[in-house]
Amino acid sequence: MHSLLSVFLFAAPMTSDYSDLQAALAKQDFQLADRLTRDHLDRIVNRLPPVENTSFDQFSARHSQIPCQDLATIDQLWRTASRDRFGFTPQARIWNRFQTTSPTERSFLQFAHAIGWLPKIEPNWSVSYRIPEELNYSLTAPIGHLPAVGIWEAVRWDAEVFGVAFLDSASRDKVLGRVYNLMPRVAACQLQS
Repeated sequence: MHSLLSVFLFAAPMTSDYSDLQAALAKQDFQLADRLTRDHLDRIVNRLPPVENTSFDQFSARHSQIPCQDLATIDQLWRTASRDRFGFTPQARIWNRFQTTSPTERSFLQFAHAIGWLPKIEPNWSVSYRIPEELNYSLTAPIGHLPAVGIWEAVRWDAEVFGVAFLDSASRDKVLGRVYNLMPRVAACQLQS
C-alpha cells in the first residue's frame, strides 16, 4: 500500500503536503484523518479567489474551485486506506443517486441519510444530525460516511434543551453549500471511477 500511495502522491503537483493525512489513514485513524482532511480543504479554500454571483457564502462557494490534483490525492488516500469505502468518489456516486436537475435540501437530506450522517428522516422531513463524536470512524461505517468535509462545525449541539443536534438556517446554508459545491467539483475533476 505504501509504495502505491507514494507513487500517486508525487505524480502531480499539489498545493499541500498530505503526509500527515497519509500517516493517519495508514494507521486507520479515521477520526484524525477526517479532521486533517477538513484542515487541508480549509487551507486550500481560504487561498482561493472569491466566487462571483453565488448564492452561497464565499467559503462554501470556493469549494467549487479546489484544485483537481488536491481532490484526487485526498480521494485516493481515503479510498486506498478504506478499500474504496470512503472518499469523495464513493460520496459522489451516492450523491448522484439523489440528484435531479439541481440539488435541493431534500436531496441533500437523502444523501446525508444514505451515508449515515443523519440517523433518520422524519415523515415531515425534520431531522437530527449526528455530531462529530457520533460519526462512525471505522470500516463498519456506511459507504461514503467519511470524510465528513468539516460540515459538522456548523451543527449546534444542545442536549440539555433539545436533545438533538440541529442546524440554524445560516449554518444549514453553509453545510448545504459545501456539499453542493464539492460534489460537482468531484465530477468535474473526473474522480469518479
